[in-house]
Amino acid sequence: PYQAEIRTMATYGLISGYSDGTFRPKANVTRGEFCAMAAAALNLSSSTSGTVSFSDVASDSWCAGAISAMASRGFISGYGDGTFRPDDPISYEEILTILSSLSAWCTMEGYDLARQSIPAAQWPNYQSFSNWAQDPAWRLEQLGLSVDHENPQQPGTREMCAHLIYSMMDACGL
Repeated sequence: PYQAEIRTMATYGLISGYSDGTFRPKANVTRGEFCAMAAAALNLSSSTSGTVSFSDVASDSWCAGAISAMASRGFISGYGDGTFRPDDPISYEEILTILSSLSAWCTMEGYDLARQSIPAAQWPNYQSFSNWAQDPAWRLEQLGLSVDHENPQQPGTREMCAHLIYSMMDACGL
């Protein structure tokens, strides 16, 4: 269902497939892979100068530069134990939370929304999300993204990530 978004992002070099020429749209995405996709889409420097270190992200890891670029700007954070867990699957609500932070960096509308919380009358609409993901999901909907309220803890797939990054960039006029 997201073929147009995937093709557009691939044409611009914002996402890529595997060495065997496949994209594997239904494959789950790891936290490190999502950082690489989002950093590439926004052309964030993947230089490791000023590296934000997580104890489980080796400086020579293929995704270390992207993780550093995202963390140094406050778009991602690790866990309380100093890890990032780059090889763990990323959940749909984690994707939305990161994209909400990115939208606040990309546009004034996103920036303004980042300072707002869900109006009390809308709380029931976001009960399927973890508490920490409710405001980001609401903010992205306010920007015009279509947010899936069913099973937001599900792992993100490659096609879902491409679609959501594309939709966030489109909503932000990028």
